[in-house]
Amino acid sequence: MKKHKENEEVIIDDEMSVAQDGEVELVEEEAHADNKIIKMKEKLKRCSAEKQEYLDGWQRAKADYVNAIRRFKEENQNAATTGLVKAVETFLPVLDSLERAKSMGKLPSGFEAVTKQIENAFTTLDVSEVVAKIGTPFNPAYHEAFGQDKTDSVEQDGMISTVLERGWQIGGMVIRPTKVRVYHHK
Repeated sequence: MKKHKENEEVIIDDEMSVAQDGEVELVEEEAHADNKIIKMKEKLKRCSAEKQEYLDGWQRAKADYVNAIRRFKEENQNAATTGLVKAVETFLPVLDSLERAKSMGKLPSGFEAVTKQIENAFTTLDVSEVVAKIGTPFNPAYHEAFGQDKTDSVEQDGMISTVLERGWQIGGMVIRPTKVRVYHHK
């Protein structure tokens, strides 16, 4: 840069003229400040992008956490239900044996009380009998067919003819379907 001094006027080769030496410094400082502003704007833009990246990551982590908590609760409920089903399935043969002995008149005294205790325990655990009555429609969701009995009546076709063994459910989930025989029209 070439400077010439004429009557307190400075002439700069790049066609910038300033009245005083101090004003040249001011123009340079303004240019420096403009560069600083540009750099700060770029830094702010990077910070905003970084902030958005952190926010997105946090939101994903929060969603993963909420989903994990829900999944753990479901798994705990499923494990509790599975444990209950296994316990009930373990006692069902005992209850069946006691009921068969009772129906044959061979149940020693005191065993009726045991049968009642098991049934009361089932009630406490929300275990209920799958209802199946003779003359009601066969439903494969709740009944298991163990044979057919012939009938001359069209109205009886598909109806339960005999209940062989009681079925059990917890809530609406069938643990063991009722074993039945079904009428079949020839």
